[in-house]
Amino acid sequence: AYHSIEKYLKVGLMGGIPETFITGECLFEMDLSRVEAACNVEPFDGVRYTKEEAVSESQRCLKCNCNACSDCCEIFDHFNNWPSSMVHDAVASLHTKTSIKGQHATRTMNGCNLCGLCKKVCPQGIDMGKFFHDFRYFKAEDKMLPPAFHDFFIRDMNFSNDEAFFARTAPGCSTASYVFFPGCQLGASDPRYVEKTYDFLLEKIPDIGIIHGCCGAPADWGADRFLNEATVSMLREEWTRMGKPVIIFACPTCKHQFEKFIPEAEGVSLYRVLEETGLPENPGCNYEAACVFDPCSSRYHSSMQESVRRLAEKAGIELTELFYSREKAQCCGWGGHIQEANPSLFKKMVGDRINGSQLPYITYCTNCNDTFSDRGKECVHILDIVHHLDKKGLRPPTLSQRRRNRLAVKRAMLKKVWNLEMEEAGPPDETITIDIPEEVQQKMNRLMILDEEVFTTIRNSEASGYRIYDPGSDTYTGHLRIGIITYWVEYQKIEDRIQVRNVYSHRVEIVENLKRNL
Repeated sequence: AYHSIEKYLKVGLMGGIPETFITGECLFEMDLSRVEAACNVEPFDGVRYTKEEAVSESQRCLKCNCNACSDCCEIFDHFNNWPSSMVHDAVASLHTKTSIKGQHATRTMNGCNLCGLCKKVCPQGIDMGKFFHDFRYFKAEDKMLPPAFHDFFIRDMNFSNDEAFFARTAPGCSTASYVFFPGCQLGASDPRYVEKTYDFLLEKIPDIGIIHGCCGAPADWGADRFLNEATVSMLREEWTRMGKPVIIFACPTCKHQFEKFIPEAEGVSLYRVLEETGLPENPGCNYEAACVFDPCSSRYHSSMQESVRRLAEKAGIELTELFYSREKAQCCGWGGHIQEANPSLFKKMVGDRINGSQLPYITYCTNCNDTFSDRGKECVHILDIVHHLDKKGLRPPTLSQRRRNRLAVKRAMLKKVWNLEMEEAGPPDETITIDIPEEVQQKMNRLMILDEEVFTTIRNSEASGYRIYDPGSDTYTGHLRIGIITYWVEYQKIEDRIQVRNVYSHRVEIVENLKRNL
């Protein structure tokens, strides 16, 4: 009755909500895997409980509730809300077209990793991730989805599919039986991952091609339907041009996206191929024991999970399973672009994943690897073991370095494999030397600010003279709007160099006063 009244007040209908109808069977199931068994307490006299016996028996009660999803994902506790209430809030906000009022559900929906774990653990298979995903598209169609939540990732995807993109068949071949698709993040993390792997595959499969670009996940997660369709069309065209080869995926997210949008393409995991062809010489790792941290998108690919474990075991590593692993793999925090929409939730998720075990992690997603390593967790990519890459003491690359690494992959491989020179962009402005201290660089990573955006802001401030000078600290502050983001940089001139002191960005547009000189 209550739900019928509420529904009438909201939308003018009174049909109730089906899940509240009286049912004759219990649909609830509780996971007892981590519950210690406790025998029932029988009355000593066989008739009546004493007070102590009654208390002991009552303490066996588990206080069951439907919290399987909140136990495995932080989003529900973070917003102090249950899935049904989130759905109601989201549906109500869909009717808000022009006002900021009522848009609180937008940040909630953009705080989801879209990993699908909630569906996996829910006894009824309720897929909140699918709901959150569809909600983003609904809001985008109404032009009410904040573009800043996804702007950096979409621009980064465009970079991967433009300046850093290349697709080629093997030397001397017009088609391919296999094509290696490393994804956009593998070479960004370490160019050797792509270069060494392709060299090894080329020895085993002489006609293997390569497509170096992004699968389109950022456009899908950011609810940019047209960009996603254009990306899928471009990738399908390259794959068709090569003769529709079997695609070898290094990234489980890429494999998942292809199965979703290009289902006709046959794919296999890189790690299964490495198993079947044999490993390069001297694989190894300094870990005697470790846990495999399965990327969340690998839950759909059990063979990939098994292959990675067998590769690690062949390297002599004793493996221990995390509680949330394999088909119940949790997201490292990177998925769904939640860093911009909800940085505190992202931080919480990363911390919880790191604390899943004291043992080092082995993963096969560079986002997982770099996210954990950046926060001091011992972690390696399975390709570090396969190629025996020693990265001890090395910090993960910054966002700007990741872009440079992608270009380095393209440049090196075109030259080495195909004897081609990459067309380089024009030389950078050498008139100003700009230094960015480590602590500022770390802040830039958190705020998703690239070196290029800092340099452009400073150069614009110096060229235009439109800046603020603080004689107390001897610093200048300039700002510049690039795309939909306004960037602020505080810097100091030291002889012939510029030292960056602080950075910041926001969505607010600063409207210039054209009469300021009057």
